[in-house]
Amino acid sequence: MYVSKNYKTTISSIQRSPTIPDVVHGDICKMNGELTMDSKRYFITFIDNHYRFCYGHLLISKDKALDYKNNVELCRENLLSA
Repeated sequence: MYVSKNYKTTISSIQRSPTIPDVVHGDICKMNGELTMDSKRYFITFIDNHYRFCYGHLLISKDKALDYKNNVELCRENLLSA
């Protein structure tokens, strides 16, 4: 039996640009057969790479996704003004 150890190499620090990009990654997924107590079947995530922040919401149906996208945009604007 062979045993080996993986050595972790250091990663140089990543420089973020001083300007704030308008890139937010989003994904909507269906929970396979599992429902929450409020009968929510979907969850949506938004990942903001600049702020390194993730927003997550549970949804009953996919048509509510646009409402949550607008909420995330308002949260980002509040962060910019602060």
